[in-house]
Amino acid sequence: MHGGVASITRVIRMAQTGTLKDTPVVPALKALEKMQVREPGAYREGGFRWYWEEPHPAETNAAFFISLSLLILAKTRGEELHPDSRQQLHSLFPPLQR
Repeated sequence: MHGGVASITRVIRMAQTGTLKDTPVVPALKALEKMQVREPGAYREGGFRWYWEEPHPAETNAAFFISLSLLILAKTRGEELHPDSRQQLHSLFPPLQR
């Protein structure tokens, strides 16, 4: 199983250990984007699946935990991200706001 929460947790750990600047995190963020419901008006729009293998979000807890981690990363360590990583991170927020 490939978990979305585990992916963002690895990125958060990089931020905590000071290795975020040296690590390309765009691949991890792009993987999360593919786990996100991005179709406007779709059921659970903006939400995330717990696991890559799930066809759609089964409930909303994954969206909460992944989104909370993304927000913490953006607000506390966003300036440490490479500009490409920062742009990818911020692209995950609009679907959550609809």
